[in-house]
Amino acid sequence: MYRPHVLKLIPLLLVLLATSASAGIYRWVDENGQVHFGTRPPADASNSSEVKIRKQQQSTTEEAPVNRAEQRSRYLEQRQREKAERKEKKAKELKRKKQRDQACAYSKDKLKEYLRSRRLYEPKSDGKRRWLSDEEKEKAIAEMRQEVKRWCKK
Repeated sequence: MYRPHVLKLIPLLLVLLATSASAGIYRWVDENGQVHFGTRPPADASNSSEVKIRKQQQSTTEEAPVNRAEQRSRYLEQRQREKAERKEKKAKELKRKKQRDQACAYSKDKLKEYLRSRRLYEPKSDGKRRWLSDEEKEKAIAEMRQEVKRWCKK
């Protein structure tokens, strides 16, 4: 359904919107001390003041494409740096996880070995063995359990 009178109102609405957009913005404080902003202060607001809004200076048409190109270039460089940093961080995390998993497996194996053995020993510098006492064995097992907790925690 075609309504020509509605089409005639569109330019009028655009003019009204443009004039209201250029209207000032006011600031006032109500009786409760609350700050308000609006295009018109209330009639009873004696403490209202117009807020000046600074407009950004438009760059010339010759500078705008250069600035946009520079901004785009800087943005892309920043994105590439961030991507490289994330990749490096992920690689470090994977390396740490691999080391942690290896240490976990080693400490679990050692603990099993300590628990299975009747006696434990320390090698001496001359190639002989020094056998550990029962108390020393229990201490070594407790230390290895701590190592398992340390490396195998999730």
